[in-house]
Amino acid sequence: MLQSVAEFVLQYSPQSSPQTFSSLVLVTAAIFCIVSVLLSLVRQRKLAVKSVDGVPGPDGHWLKGHLDYARFDGAGLQFHEKCAEEFKTCYRLWFGPLKPLVVLCHPETVKVIQSSNAPKEKLVYNLVRPFIGDGLVTSYGDKWFRMRRLLTPAFHFEILKPYVQVFQESTDVLLEKWSSQQGGEVELFHHVSLMTLDSVLKCALSYRTNCQTQKKQDPYIVVVYEASGQILDRLMNPLIHNDTIYKLTPDGRRFFKNCAFVHAKADGIIKARRKALQDDEEKEKLRKKKHLDFLDILLEAKDENGSSLTDEEIVGEVVTFMFAGHDTTASVISWTLYNLARFPEHQKKCLEEIEEVFGNSHEIEWKQLGKLKYLLMCIKESCRLFAPVPIISRTLDRTYEIDGHLVPEGTWVMTNVYALHLNPHVWRDPKKFDPLRFTTENAKEMSPYAFIPFSAGPRNCIGQSFALTEVKLSLAMIIRKFKLSVSPDNYVPIEDMIPELILRAKNGIKVNIAPRA
Repeated sequence: MLQSVAEFVLQYSPQSSPQTFSSLVLVTAAIFCIVSVLLSLVRQRKLAVKSVDGVPGPDGHWLKGHLDYARFDGAGLQFHEKCAEEFKTCYRLWFGPLKPLVVLCHPETVKVIQSSNAPKEKLVYNLVRPFIGDGLVTSYGDKWFRMRRLLTPAFHFEILKPYVQVFQESTDVLLEKWSSQQGGEVELFHHVSLMTLDSVLKCALSYRTNCQTQKKQDPYIVVVYEASGQILDRLMNPLIHNDTIYKLTPDGRRFFKNCAFVHAKADGIIKARRKALQDDEEKEKLRKKKHLDFLDILLEAKDENGSSLTDEEIVGEVVTFMFAGHDTTASVISWTLYNLARFPEHQKKCLEEIEEVFGNSHEIEWKQLGKLKYLLMCIKESCRLFAPVPIISRTLDRTYEIDGHLVPEGTWVMTNVYALHLNPHVWRDPKKFDPLRFTTENAKEMSPYAFIPFSAGPRNCIGQSFALTEVKLSLAMIIRKFKLSVSPDNYVPIEDMIPELILRAKNGIKVNIAPRA
């Protein structure tokens, strides 16, 4: 076709009409560009189709693919549930005509990717990177290995033990707040999220605020919350995924301003701590602290070459720790309280265990938390039904065989944790709340990739022990103090669940609390 157009143009001489000739040149160039774009799109489509060739999946729209179904809402969760039931191990979706996605929902397919070092999907993490930097969460390859080795000591149980006092202190504030209202209805996620943020600020930076009780929030906390929301809003709007375009919008300018504020705040604290470490008297005071915070450990960390982390790297990891360390934990605590409110027989068993372990003691010790076996089973079952992090995305770094299909490098692959945890081919009666699934005997029969609330494999959540320590302690203190119940009007239907970066409820998670006698 291009040859025909060119021959047609050559029939005209510039002498006949310069304007006509110029117009024809422009038309030819426009046609050439359009045809080139169309050919490029056709090639992209062929490559995309080839990348998921043979992987089964539901029918979708020729242009939109499955965008109307695989949404980040309750309807989207139901869609993935049905796909897991129909396709059993994995299924193919389309996000528009050019973006295929392979969704994993069974231990055998999840294991292939989660046990590998395939990097995280670039789109999502590129949106998060301006806020948390190029650290453990967003990096891959040699940089990821280095950061993982440097950060692992920060979550050793000897470091975590003193945090018990910090968690108890923050939970005490929550209990006092609820006691002052003399029972009644509370929205869990708001209160619990402030409590976990209070804890993570103390554990990360020894930064103390009255965030749980003060009416006017600390500017730093306001900005952290706002930036988190902006990331989610941007994720749901493809038109502003590009940084250059996003920076032209009022929300984009505010987001990058928020990022700069958070980084400057953390950087100021880091520089002050470095300066203190140069003074012998101040250094001695730091060593006498009741617990080492995350920043203390990062400042002392050195790799095998003796190189320390730069201030920029430390800022990124501190912000990541705060960003990932409070909402996820708050989600686990809130959904577990909700389930114990729904099922008083399990709440009663947890209370009996808590009273047996702690007796009349108010102070909680690290070693006691390991004895809360039944409570831990209830936590795990809550994480199964309400996966705190519903999806994990990867971009394949090479060709993988997934359920007999060769899926090439560059393909977008998603582990749908929510669908995996409710897959009837994996779990018997998957919608039932049954903590006994996680007895020691049953756990032995379970694939390590069947239950992955904190991911699995080499890129699993480095802070899961930190999170579970806070979850167990806070739940024990709350259940000890209050009897929980929930009215049928406040049951959270799947339609009201929001699977964003963490699993939330559109109208909150509401339960009734009553002080125990």
